[in-house]
Amino acid sequence: MKRKYFSLLLTGFMLLLGSAYVFADVEKTYASYAIFPTFIEAKIIHTAVNSVSSIDSILNIKTQVNFGNYISATAQMLYYFDEDPSSVVTVNKGPISHKANFYMATPKIQGSYDKINYQIKITLKKNGDDTEYYSYWPSTGTYYTPQIVSSTTTHPAIITNSTTTHITVADGGSLEYESGNQEFTNTKLIIPAGALSGDTDVTVTQSQVETSTDGQEMVALYNIEAGTPGTEVESGSSMIANFYYGIETNAKKFDLMYRETPTSEWEKVTVTGFDAANKIISANITKFGEYAVFISKNLSSNDYRPEKRVRIKSRIASGAYEGFRFKYLKEGDVVKIYNLNGKKIREITAGDGNGFVWNGRKDNGDWAESGTYVYQIKVRGKIVSGTIAFVW
Repeated sequence: MKRKYFSLLLTGFMLLLGSAYVFADVEKTYASYAIFPTFIEAKIIHTAVNSVSSIDSILNIKTQVNFGNYISATAQMLYYFDEDPSSVVTVNKGPISHKANFYMATPKIQGSYDKINYQIKITLKKNGDDTEYYSYWPSTGTYYTPQIVSSTTTHPAIITNSTTTHITVADGGSLEYESGNQEFTNTKLIIPAGALSGDTDVTVTQSQVETSTDGQEMVALYNIEAGTPGTEVESGSSMIANFYYGIETNAKKFDLMYRETPTSEWEKVTVTGFDAANKIISANITKFGEYAVFISKNLSSNDYRPEKRVRIKSRIASGAYEGFRFKYLKEGDVVKIYNLNGKKIREITAGDGNGFVWNGRKDNGDWAESGTYVYQIKVRGKIVSGTIAFVW
């Protein structure tokens, strides 16, 4: 009996010892993982860019990096080239946060580029370790490279101003024109089943904006055309169009206009949606032809006023000071600056493409004194006035 109890006790002790060994081993594995992480765990999350607008000519990628709290990312790099891998251009973004979305953009792409081969590289460090480790997308030594997928389709990062998709009456379909700017949303056309009079290729082409003769500023221009002559949108049907209007303006009011041919008169289209965050204006359209986004003529007085009423300029030379910007003004508009005694000190009759700017100087080139000033804007036959404070 005693021998039986002793055997049971010994068996239990061995099981307990074995369990303790297993748990100790698990704890050791966990501690080893925490102290010596594999950098495969630092995952780069990025959706590839298939094409870049030849009009906007900027590749702006969206990326996120997931890594543990015991790791920091000290730099993110974007490498890209056209045809010659030995002529790689580098964009350095600097430090980033864990799981934060960030963007890296190329400068305006050179006209000689036909495509962009690109790679993302993240520099990582472990806490208490000065050694630099790296994580890559797509992988070490590999670039995301354009290649032929079929006789009519290529990917990725092709420099283009159009996209074409075959649409059938029975199924409908959609096509998306990528701007190459992942910070915003692309131009997209959705064609419901039965909306067209026949099967056809549909092409969306982005064109250079035109200078308007009536002073209204065009910010985006697209042509939507059917490859089969005579194809029309059926009566009672429509296509859903989302037009990306670009990053060149911060305006909040837009008009969408249509014309059948470049020599036709513009007609106003009813807008069904506006998404300032994604730079998209939406409409249900019933015709093929040209569509343009204009900054609205119906701007209020407040739209012309400077966003900031106080500007501080350091007496130490600095590139940060921009002055007061009066937006949406065109040739023929005038901004006048007066001191509180009613004396005009500056008259501005020309802008830089994004508005007229008072940089704090008088007409004679001297700096104005710190203080409050009155501005008067003559725009499209009306006067807008207010006060601003210039301090230095």
